[in-house]
Amino acid sequence: MIDKKILAKVQRAYYCKTRTKRPSGKVYNYRVWWGFWYEDGQPKKVYLGRELPGEVKELIKKRELSRGGSQYFWPKSRHGKLRGDLGVVQVRGN
Repeated sequence: MIDKKILAKVQRAYYCKTRTKRPSGKVYNYRVWWGFWYEDGQPKKVYLGRELPGEVKELIKKRELSRGGSQYFWPKSRHGKLRGDLGVVQVRGN
């Protein structure tokens, strides 16, 4: 179980693919939730589990898609509404 103090700090959450290899050689692929926030200017992350905790579900419901459709605006983010999620790096060609 995740500490309530840490859950209160989470600013954004992502559903990520995870791969685990067992000693037998079999590879398992599954998806898990990770939570991210900033503390002392440094990004931090915490494993939330395969199921999303109820406290973080409100974040997912309140997020808004940016104009370009490639990033989300998160309700508890420290950035202004005009900026996207800086956790996603975009690379554009010339």
